[in-house]
Amino acid sequence: MKRVYIVFLLTAVLLLAGCQKESKEYKQSEEWSYSSGFGVREYKDGFYYIKDHYWLRYYDTKSGKSVVLCEKNGCRHNSDKCFAYTEDGLPHIWGDKLCTVTSDGKIVVSDANNREKEELDTIGKARMKEEKCTLTVWDYIVSGDMLYVQTTITDYNSDAKYQEADTIFAYDMSTKEEKEIAAIDERKQDMRMLMGKDGIVYYTVQNKWDSEKDITSMTQEEREEYLKEEEKKTHIELYRADYFEGMVELVKEVDNGFVVAANDDIGVYYYEFAGDGSASGSKLYHWNPEEEKEEVVLDREGKSPFQVTVPISSKHFIIISEKQRVIYNLDGFVQEEFVHPVLQEGLVFFVPGGYVFEKKTGEDENGGDLFNWYYLTEEEAQKPEGNAILVE
Repeated sequence: MKRVYIVFLLTAVLLLAGCQKESKEYKQSEEWSYSSGFGVREYKDGFYYIKDHYWLRYYDTKSGKSVVLCEKNGCRHNSDKCFAYTEDGLPHIWGDKLCTVTSDGKIVVSDANNREKEELDTIGKARMKEEKCTLTVWDYIVSGDMLYVQTTITDYNSDAKYQEADTIFAYDMSTKEEKEIAAIDERKQDMRMLMGKDGIVYYTVQNKWDSEKDITSMTQEEREEYLKEEEKKTHIELYRADYFEGMVELVKEVDNGFVVAANDDIGVYYYEFAGDGSASGSKLYHWNPEEEKEEVVLDREGKSPFQVTVPISSKHFIIISEKQRVIYNLDGFVQEEFVHPVLQEGLVFFVPGGYVFEKKTGEDENGGDLFNWYYLTEEEAQKPEGNAILVE
């Protein structure tokens, strides 16, 4: 396998970081964390979720009770004055704390009840000291004591290497040390974080499609041909960055396709485009980097293509083909078998003792969709008409 290593730390710094890692009480993660600001976040005997787009709540699966994470006296939990109100998506879990990174890079932590909020630090603050430099956060992952944050840094200095740079920062929340893992020219490439575990993070870099074309002025036939041609030009590079070893490794290159998931335990999953311009797939591959072994695990060539949804756990993805949704465990690519039909109808999240899913219940005053969350125990999931509990 082709391997490219990029050393981004000096030897002295590496030695110091190694000593710090051994001397401190470093929180480690048992599972790979994935990039997601929506859905639910499992914690102890329940899960956190967002109600009606903005209000943070917690549901305890044992007691069957839901709590709005606000203790403000007299609060009706229906305005941005509510302590549970958030515009920064679903917080990540950091030990027994909640962690949120705001759009301008502030790292905010609180206790599990969303109280005692503290601004821990600001991502990229050293870079922000530079004149005419701004930072916008797009995504972040928390794993153990490590925080990975994807940002766009806009630098208006004429001598800047990249005036608009997508940059991934790695931040050790126990020592408050920060390092830049990767940076690309945002005008020419796209970057996407996949999964992280402690000091390891996987991410992809992809060439941008031709942004000079005005798709809105094209006919349907012209648009389809344009998208087909752009698919053929797609080139993706998958990287594995090691914070403590100070190296970035090129793991896999994919042409005319898309990387679905990657980590040290499951290997790499990617697919070839079906060629219809919809970015859907015809063949899904599994690549084992250690054995340098590759196999086709799903083949829809000559049939209707498949689509892969966002992850619903660190191992589970939903694959849609012929309007049928199937949940696969990518640790061995095993199909999850369910009796209850609702578990094949939409996004399903794995939580203690069962599963959580959403159903549309109406629209808000601005025309946005409103949803309710439902909890289905493992026992009820084995029944065709099992009882799903409304999470309120």
